[in-house]
Amino acid sequence: PDGVVACPSFPQSYSVARELLTAGVPFLLEKPPALSLLEFEDLCALQRLTRTLVMVAFNRRHYSVVRKVQEEIAGEVVDA
Repeated sequence: PDGVVACPSFPQSYSVARELLTAGVPFLLEKPPALSLLEFEDLCALQRLTRTLVMVAFNRRHYSVVRKVQEEIAGEVVDA
């Protein structure tokens, strides 16, 4: 495939990412990419070896500014 958007459960993130890296398939992975530093370092090393494009989605829905905009859109009163 040209690329993959992967949204595995947290415990499966590492194995899915590793499989895609090994296959050389570019992918966007929902965070977290791994559950431990050791797993993350392994993915980084494999990415450097395969030179596969990897992107990790970073959801900003819990940022205070995003919540404020959501409240304003919903018509709620928001204090500055």
